[in-house]
Amino acid sequence: MALKIQLILALAILILLVSGCVETNRSTQYDPPEPVKTEKPELDIDKVSRIATQVASEHEYDEERYNCVNFSKELVRRLKLANYSAHTVTGYKNNEPHMWVEIKKPFIRIEATTGEFISDRKYKSSYSLTKIRIPVIKKYR
Repeated sequence: MALKIQLILALAILILLVSGCVETNRSTQYDPPEPVKTEKPELDIDKVSRIATQVASEHEYDEERYNCVNFSKELVRRLKLANYSAHTVTGYKNNEPHMWVEIKKPFIRIEATTGEFISDRKYKSSYSLTKIRIPVIKKYR
């Protein structure tokens, strides 16, 4: 009986030594694996434009079923799959609640419902992060 226990213990120690779970007097050098570098690609305007146009063409705009929120979230998802740093922006377009997409470095705004880039000029005239309120001017007599 004692011999069986000794054999089982010896076999267990041998398995642990082979698997590396128990250290021996030999020094082993551990080289950690190199971290995987996931660098952001250079911005390919044509590729971004193709992705945006494709997302915009896959659905028709419907306020109840598929609106700017759905278009923007889908565009961000696809741009991230292409390794671009994109995010949605919630604000107003022509004083109506709206959502669009931005890419940082270089900074680009995209209207997800049409797939078009938003120029600075168009952004300044039609888009805002806060609702524009026109003050009411009362006439005094």
